Amino acid sequence: MEIRDLSYQNEAVNDILGHYEKSPLARVLLVSATGTGKTIMAVKLVIDPRLPEILLKNKDRKYLRIVYKCHMSRLLTQAKRRFPSDICGEATLEDWRNPEYKNQKDIEICYQMYSEKLEENDEIDLIIYDECQHEACLTIQEFLGHAGKFPSLGMTATPD
Repeated sequence: MEIRDLSYQNEAVNDILGHYEKSPLARVLLVSATGTGKTIMAVKLVIDPRLPEILLKNKDRKYLRIVYKCHMSRLLTQAKRRFPSDICGEATLEDWRNPEYKNQKDIEICYQMYSEKLEENDEIDLIIYDECQHEACLTIQEFLGHAGKFPSLGMTATPD
């Protein structure tokens, strides 16, 4: 899949990276109208070479572990098609929880519905919440609990 070089998307990615540079545990909200390519902006962020430099600065690992959460399976399918498979591998939390698991790519993504829970000891570098306005009700306990120790990106067209 070709990713077009749209200046407003690049500016958004640069702004998001700036927030993580200032605070590696930042919770960033990306508000952008429907059809502007929020998923593509997430892809651009994930494959940007600056992201691992920022998020892995004080870790022994050299590869990123990203959880991509949303409320509808069709959005997960859409996201899976957008992330380039030559760069991004797919893994599960069970894979990552297995001490003998060896990563397949420099970037691994675990795709989850909002109803699937994270555990306190999960090693995650970034959580992306697609359509995050739906996340508030479904996973507020998780978010306020141990998920708050991970940097996150919430994406929405309707923040109200």
